[in-house]
Amino acid sequence: MDLNMNASGTDLSTLKIDVDGFFSSVDFMEYPYQRIAVNGWYQKDSIKGTIRVGDKNLMMGADVALNLSQGPLLKAQMNIKYADPVKLHLVSSDNFRITTVADLLMEGFDPDSMSGKLILNNTVLYFDDRKYPVQHVELLKSHDEQDLIEIHSDYADARMEGKFNITETGDLLAGLFDHYYHVDDHTSDSVIRPQQQAAINIEVKDGILVEEQLIPGLYLSPGTNLHAQIDYSSNELAVMMNSELIEYSGNSLNGNKFVLNTGKDVLTYDYSVNRIVLKDSTAEDKRVFGIDNFRLNGSVENDSLAWGIYWQNMDSLLKNSAVIEGCLTYDTGVSVLRIRNTEVYINDTLWQVEQGNSVVMDTAAIHINNLVLHGAQSRMSISGEFPESNSDTLNVSFNDWNLSHFDIVTKMYGFDLNGQINGVVEVTRPFTNLTFETDLKIKNLYFNRQYMGTATLQSKWNNASKSVFIDSDIIREGSSGQGRVFSAIGYYYPFREEENFDLKIDFNRLKIKTIEPFFIEYVSNIEGVASGNFKLTGTPESPQLVGMVDMKRAAMVVNYLNTKYSFSNAVIFEPDRINFNELVIYDTLGNNANIKGYLTHNHFKNSVFDVRLSTDKLLFFNTTRRMNDLYYGTAVTSGDLLLTGDANNLKLKIEVSTLNGTKVNLPLDYVVEISDKDYIVFIHPEDSVDVAFMQEEELPLDQTEEENQLSYDINLKMDINPKASITIFVPNDLGKIESKGRGVLTTNFNSDGEFSISGDYTVDNGLFNLRIANLVNKRFELVKGGRISWSGDPYLANLNIKGVYRLKTNISSLGIMIDSTSDYKNKVIVECYVVLTNQLNNPNMRFELRLPDLDPDLQRAVFAEIDTTNPAMLNQQVMSLLVLGSFSASNASNITLSSSYYTVITNQLSKMLSRISDDFDIGINYKPGDQVSQEEFEFALSTQLFNDRLSVAGNVGMTYDRVQRNASNIVGDVDISYKLTEDGRWVLKAYNHSNVNSWYNYSNYDKVSPYTQGVGVGYTKEFNNLAELFKRTRPRKKDKRNSESIKNEEDEEL
Repeated sequence: MDLNMNASGTDLSTLKIDVDGFFSSVDFMEYPYQRIAVNGWYQKDSIKGTIRVGDKNLMMGADVALNLSQGPLLKAQMNIKYADPVKLHLVSSDNFRITTVADLLMEGFDPDSMSGKLILNNTVLYFDDRKYPVQHVELLKSHDEQDLIEIHSDYADARMEGKFNITETGDLLAGLFDHYYHVDDHTSDSVIRPQQQAAINIEVKDGILVEEQLIPGLYLSPGTNLHAQIDYSSNELAVMMNSELIEYSGNSLNGNKFVLNTGKDVLTYDYSVNRIVLKDSTAEDKRVFGIDNFRLNGSVENDSLAWGIYWQNMDSLLKNSAVIEGCLTYDTGVSVLRIRNTEVYINDTLWQVEQGNSVVMDTAAIHINNLVLHGAQSRMSISGEFPESNSDTLNVSFNDWNLSHFDIVTKMYGFDLNGQINGVVEVTRPFTNLTFETDLKIKNLYFNRQYMGTATLQSKWNNASKSVFIDSDIIREGSSGQGRVFSAIGYYYPFREEENFDLKIDFNRLKIKTIEPFFIEYVSNIEGVASGNFKLTGTPESPQLVGMVDMKRAAMVVNYLNTKYSFSNAVIFEPDRINFNELVIYDTLGNNANIKGYLTHNHFKNSVFDVRLSTDKLLFFNTTRRMNDLYYGTAVTSGDLLLTGDANNLKLKIEVSTLNGTKVNLPLDYVVEISDKDYIVFIHPEDSVDVAFMQEEELPLDQTEEENQLSYDINLKMDINPKASITIFVPNDLGKIESKGRGVLTTNFNSDGEFSISGDYTVDNGLFNLRIANLVNKRFELVKGGRISWSGDPYLANLNIKGVYRLKTNISSLGIMIDSTSDYKNKVIVECYVVLTNQLNNPNMRFELRLPDLDPDLQRAVFAEIDTTNPAMLNQQVMSLLVLGSFSASNASNITLSSSYYTVITNQLSKMLSRISDDFDIGINYKPGDQVSQEEFEFALSTQLFNDRLSVAGNVGMTYDRVQRNASNIVGDVDISYKLTEDGRWVLKAYNHSNVNSWYNYSNYDKVSPYTQGVGVGYTKEFNNLAELFKRTRPRKKDKRNSESIKNEEDEEL
């Protein structure tokens, strides 16, 4: 502590005190506040100063003024940067923090007589990892001729006005209700009531804070209001409540209205709801269970409460309604509940409770007498004492009771029961432990919609051994006779501290599908049967299960992967682990994988996985975009998968190589309407509290995770080869990249939504489908060597890809003056290149042009007209080639309108023909002739066969001279390439090209051979240095034989 104090004056009227100090620690309410600075003075009953607190659970600054002679009168301005009332021992609720700026004006400290105002601005409430901003809160209290308490906030408004003492309100309300029905033994109706009255109004603006924190699960719709008038002196009360929607624990109440009134010593109440939905439809179950026109009303007087429950469903073909009436009375410590009249229809079936029933509740026990419910052919009877002591016994008997009547309860726990049950259940509490004796038989038992058979459930108390003997089984009848599919026999010792169970469990050909509802989030379409046996020992808190399960013709679909796997293997249960050794699974393509591993547990708690899957070929996933918007497609791989971690924190490590049939899609696209863009851009290739000891940074907030929340972390390392196809949808709706290549990509994603990719992918071949709105839709052949590199964010990959689109056109539209008119009008091959660079989520696109077969002099003439250094001119020419199939001329007269029309029409026809099959790319081009140019027709076809190892591309065409009325010979080009090896390093190529496309040979067509042919073999290998170029990558035959023999020996040892 460091404190400086100066005082002066001769008496209290002249006394003046100045204080300036720093306290390293001050204890208040068993909490040591750290780092407190104070500065202030006292003079003439006035105190004024500042307080600064730099504690880890309270960071605040306050300016305070207190006048002791006026009420007293307190003024304070507070800036609370961070406060944790729970850790400060101010409240005892769950984790709760607050930040706010407060202004306080208060006169007096007595809660009943004080007046004042509290204003909170820019408030944020923190509950665990959730935060709730509150812009403005105002609390007003006045005590004049009328008392007033008023609250205004973003979440609710409230007002209480009248003549009252707030500290007495709770006791006075209890005394008011006790006037009509016994509430408290200490409240006497003869007590003189004070002359107090109040009017209360409350309106809900936003119910999220109540639903998520104050009363978890309770939602009140905005506009919910309550109005009340209270007069304690005459025991009068009037209440009205309205709410459009109230939800609690999954149940919704629509159109709520509650009215309560008193008069002539009688309290009446009426609560009505338009519609109650107890169970809404789900994706798995479309049934809805609800009640319409619900009403609860009655009256209270002289310690007697009469009640009635009614509802009437109008929108159903079947009758669903209810009339349930009864009373609750109190007399000298004993309450009696009676149901006097029941007429309940559920789907045209009448249900009734027999008269003469009662439930008597006193301080010693609850006595149930002749409570019988019957409907249709079902009957259930309850009688006896609710077990509270050794002599209490409660009997429940069933007569043809359909188990489906319990659906609304059982389905909450994830299972469904059907069948008719007969017998008796006796519930007792010997020596304070609850025990059941049963003698039940269930005919036509169905468990989760799977037929089980006839079940017998028997248990009997053995007083000598203080145990319950259990003997239960299920017998199923079939076409070949009957057999026992399940049996459990043994003892349960409720009073032992250890080894409460001694049960032998056997089952034979049980349908595995019965467990599907428990795992529906992860797997579906479960098939197969299971047989086995278990020995159950241990305690209910620490059970121990030993045995085995043998599954036959089992299969299931893994939802996340959308793949179906089948298996027929045994699973061994040991005291602390479940073994999966030698488990073989098969996919739908006939491939298989071996699974080895185990699941360790501590009495089925704290489970930990250690499972490895190995495969030479397996369908890994087969998803659509709707199933997974991060990536989707089909993956056929070889490699290993390792599953570790506990049930709530799974870790999956996958290392695989792609195989034939792999097609993965990365959807990075998003659609933008062309009307939203003014133009299309192509880029050029070169283109607070000022206290020194208080830290201003935001303190970390504690975040408590739910214990049962599933978390996972998946690491996928994929060795991609040209057998796999990858499709990337380019953003801005520019089309998609379909590529085959090689690379190593590592993907990480977890339950927190984090997703990352790292690695390089190099293009071998493929297509870029360039699409610009509805104007351009062309397939560009990818140039080998393009690269996509990821370093984390999947949307920020670096892109460097080039594609080429080849077409035939003439250069006449450019207005180039050359010697030969025939050459001038003839078609040449033009290569349009598109280059994608920069980030994948926002790629830069530029174009290039090449004329590979054109005479160098003519090439210079063409590029003299097309300034490739001017991106606007270059883009104009490329777009003209892609859309119209010809160069764009500065002089529009060089292009006939009819030619443009035919070009657009043939382009659309080519698209339609190509859509007939994904295996073929078909193109048609037609150009009409005139007095100068010739009429031209061309047909092109390209495809890939034999698993993309054989590529064929070719075109044929002919010309017709309208002036000379003669047609030229049919000419065309054919290119064939065949990959001699799967990796594409060795390629056999052959071609046949027409010489008419050569500018030199076109004029001499009759003097030279019309075609040029060629054949050759190509080899490609990537290397970083000369040593890698000559390094042998194929193992020697001798080494291969040795490795195979070693592998065979290892297999024999296994």
